[in-house]
Amino acid sequence: MNKSSLRAKARAALGSVNNRAAKESAVTEKALDFVKDNRCESVAVYLSFGKELSTDALVRGLFDADKRVFAPITTENFDLVFTRIYPDSEYSINGFGIREPVVVNPESEFDVVFVPLLGFDGNNRRLGRGKGCYDKFLASSNAKKIGLAFAEQKFDFVPTDENDVVLDDVIYF
Repeated sequence: MNKSSLRAKARAALGSVNNRAAKESAVTEKALDFVKDNRCESVAVYLSFGKELSTDALVRGLFDADKRVFAPITTENFDLVFTRIYPDSEYSINGFGIREPVVVNPESEFDVVFVPLLGFDGNNRRLGRGKGCYDKFLASSNAKKIGLAFAEQKFDFVPTDENDVVLDDVIYF
């Protein structure tokens, strides 16, 4: 199956997730445990949109644990610039409909990056939306690269090319 067909299948899977709130809660707890167990102090995390697994509770939990939290801004060249966010940070909506921090103070060194995905497989290959934003960033990052997902997003095989970055792990439920 090619990436385009798999993306369509993954979008359908996201739309059919049962018990969404319970699964999001379970993934959030596992992600917070990962941060604690690996003594992560600086955490980059995507700000969820659409039917993606919500990161709102994860961000609140990171603030409660006194972690330094960073969220991405997408440039016109589809590069990601991460900036620190706070409980009272202001956001705007970008051209893709995604929340982004208004204040930009670029940072590029993190202990872990929680990554969005449309699909993944048992070898931690990630299917993104196709713009390459995260792959470009992840290729230059030394941080642990962790996907967050619903079990419905797992596939037998995700095709990759030379620009795709394999994740260190995927936390899913």
